[in-house]
Amino acid sequence: VLLLAPTRHAAWKLVHALKLVLANPAATGPVKDPTACQAGGAAWAQVKGLERFDEEFGPMGDEEDEDDGEGEGGGHGAGHGPRAKPADWRGVFGGNNDDNFKLGLSVTPARYARPPPKSKVKQGQQQPQQTGPELRLFTDFYASDVIVASPLGLTLTLNSGGGGEGGDDDDDEDGALGGVEDSDDDQALEDDDEDDDEVRAPTSKKKARAAARAAARAAKAALETSGAGDFLSSVEVAVVFGADVLAMQNWDHVLRVMGSLNHRPAIDRGTDYSRLRTPLLDPDPRAARHWRQTVVLSSVMMPCALGLLRTQGSSLAGQVRIRGVPGDLAAQALKTLEHAPTGLFGLTRQLFQRVAPHAKSLADADEERFKYVTGTTLAALGRTKQAGTLLYVASYFDFVRIRNWLTARVAEAGGIQFAAVHEYSRPSEVSRSRSRFFRGQLPLLLYTGRAHFFFRHRIRGAKNLVMVGLPDGPGDLYADLVHSLDEAKAAGERTSMVALFTRFEQFALERALGETNARQILVTKTKHAFLFS
Repeated sequence: VLLLAPTRHAAWKLVHALKLVLANPAATGPVKDPTACQAGGAAWAQVKGLERFDEEFGPMGDEEDEDDGEGEGGGHGAGHGPRAKPADWRGVFGGNNDDNFKLGLSVTPARYARPPPKSKVKQGQQQPQQTGPELRLFTDFYASDVIVASPLGLTLTLNSGGGGEGGDDDDDEDGALGGVEDSDDDQALEDDDEDDDEVRAPTSKKKARAAARAAARAAKAALETSGAGDFLSSVEVAVVFGADVLAMQNWDHVLRVMGSLNHRPAIDRGTDYSRLRTPLLDPDPRAARHWRQTVVLSSVMMPCALGLLRTQGSSLAGQVRIRGVPGDLAAQALKTLEHAPTGLFGLTRQLFQRVAPHAKSLADADEERFKYVTGTTLAALGRTKQAGTLLYVASYFDFVRIRNWLTARVAEAGGIQFAAVHEYSRPSEVSRSRSRFFRGQLPLLLYTGRAHFFFRHRIRGAKNLVMVGLPDGPGDLYADLVHSLDEAKAAGERTSMVALFTRFEQFALERALGETNARQILVTKTKHAFLFS
């Protein structure tokens, strides 16, 4: 069984839930909170390595977020720290949010499990009688029944040769942001400005995709010959927890891990061939994947999750897709969130503008939207010198193109002075950019989708909000952005909000407007501007 989780805290809850499943129901009775299971006692499974596991994966003490809840001067204000973040952010990044981990677990049935040694029984206590199975943590992958890991952790393992103990490595590479903290020495926020200038789209996108496909083929060939992924050859159940969060980290790691499952082992490690299942003897080296159960769990519907099911969910039993009905976040944005200023400061008119209605591909849609933003939105902003404009860019590639376009014209007539906040910005840069935007020293602030998802910065001083693409991820991302206009609305200033979307953003549009409104917009061919107030 392979369980993919986005953070150590999610893995910690999974293992405690597994511990509850292995408990004796007759002795324990129903327990609603899996993390409330305590070690020891005759009712629970005997868990070995639990103390080390809780130390490495368990909740950490509250840490204050630097550069959050700033006042006028950009310093700390009331309500800063993790508790000032919205509830959906705390649900994802609460506890230990490191995304580089792997853990092997082995389960021994109760009839074969040994009771705790007498040396660990305190004087005066009776020797407990083992009534549940034995759960061992941090076992070698080739001796494990369950592997709980992050896609990044397994990718690093595959690159380093595979196998080994399901514990921590000294390698501390980060595939996404590697833990969400605002500190100057956080290696995950290393500034990549020099590399960003080399990114160009859509031609660079095509070259990058071609290079990625070539690298994936080379990695696959090396994997099949080296035996690095042999410990993933016998996976019968693969569960992807939090696919929406993993998509915001690095989806390529998920594709790499899922593509490494059920390959024929390259090295014989003492296999008992009399116990081999028939599908494993099929001439097709990956025939076993048709007998694998693949489960993808996500709080929101995302195209990448559906694509993963189409390419990797090849079970002979077919597929089942269950989805909830999206809510109306545009209506929820008019209400006060728990971290927003008190009171309802009136309604914000929300304009949804469809661009690239006749685009036949994502690349064409991105190119036409870029031309619309630079030729219409930013051109008008340069003429009017309108202050307090927050430009939210959902895609990092689009952000780089827009930033480079603005940088090349900043010295020209009609150029716009701006600041940028993205997921790789240093905390000092974020604080300086937010402060200058709040004071009105810069009329424009670029803000990326992943930066908003990982850090939920409170952007003050915004009077006009322009979304280049709709927020695509878990949580109330759309409502949070609209609420950035609350302060200006409370001061009696005129505010505006425009969202530029394409027909390829159906799921994100449903989360913002509700399923009914989104479908009506998408089927309407003669009208491209839709106003909600």
